[in-house]
Amino acid sequence: MRVSSGKEGKNMPLFEVISRLNDSSDEISSWPEKFSSGYPNLAENASFAEKLIYGLKVCLIGMLIVFAVLAILCAVLYCFKIYYKLSQKKKQPAAEIAKPAVSAPGAADDEELTVAIATAAIAAMRNESDAAFRIISIQKID
Repeated sequence: MRVSSGKEGKNMPLFEVISRLNDSSDEISSWPEKFSSGYPNLAENASFAEKLIYGLKVCLIGMLIVFAVLAILCAVLYCFKIYYKLSQKKKQPAAEIAKPAVSAPGAADDEELTVAIATAAIAAMRNESDAAFRIISIQKID
């Protein structure tokens, strides 16, 4: 594989380009002493202990940022929960829960009466005047 270099205008094999980059790495090694954030950079000739402490500091800062953002998200979700509960309390007094009218017990069968009461309760809970659903069966849970 050949790579064209813009300076010389000729094609060079890729391994020559890589070897030239490796040879010129001494010229590029001008690292800043501090980053733009103000955090100091690690010296090139630092010992293993200094590198370890530097790495742990960077790791700790990263973890603190992550947990701070998680705490902020938890606070925002908690505020949404409070807002939702307050909005539900404001809506509840306006929509009064209608109690179903119970007819005479001897006039209808017990099952029909139970279906009528359940239908009325579901319609009242959904704030609908007429039921857009049909109750097929009712089972008693022990």
